Amino acid sequence: MMSLPELIIDRPHLVSDSRRLLYGTMTFMFWYLWLYLWLPAVTFVAWAFGGFLGYRQVIELKDYMGIIETLLIYALIVAVLGGTLLLWATYNFMRFRGKERRGPLPDLTLQVYADHIGVNERDLQTWRRAKIVHVHHDRHGHFHRLEIHARQLTRPSAPGQSAILFAQAQ
Repeated sequence: MMSLPELIIDRPHLVSDSRRLLYGTMTFMFWYLWLYLWLPAVTFVAWAFGGFLGYRQVIELKDYMGIIETLLIYALIVAVLGGTLLLWATYNFMRFRGKERRGPLPDLTLQVYADHIGVNERDLQTWRRAKIVHVHHDRHGHFHRLEIHARQLTRPSAPGQSAILFAQAQ
């Protein structure tokens, strides 16, 4: 079946920078014109819902000083909180500089792991050396059984053959 050619050619890398600037400017101007045409409707909606009361209060009656005072109070609060955090960080930096108190946890022995899952240490050591291991758990998340897939190295002509060893939790 013959496929139709693409109807839209999308190759923006072929457009020169001057044309891209021209297209962007034209797009911006038409969006501005479109929004300008909606201005009477937006003005009517604002008038209907009391939007001009805020304009009259802030601009015409020059009540913007209250807003400036509120913004200054917010800036002062932000400065105090930020300064407090900087002081706390500086204090901790000076207190703990050069003292590394964090360290690695001690390694657990193989016996601890074996006791945790309820198997003997020798089996666990064998399982850790295996390449492919499938561990099955019961519905409570406890160890149930384990399958070891050990590839047979004696017959390389038959790939994919594997021996499966099963182990059950005691």
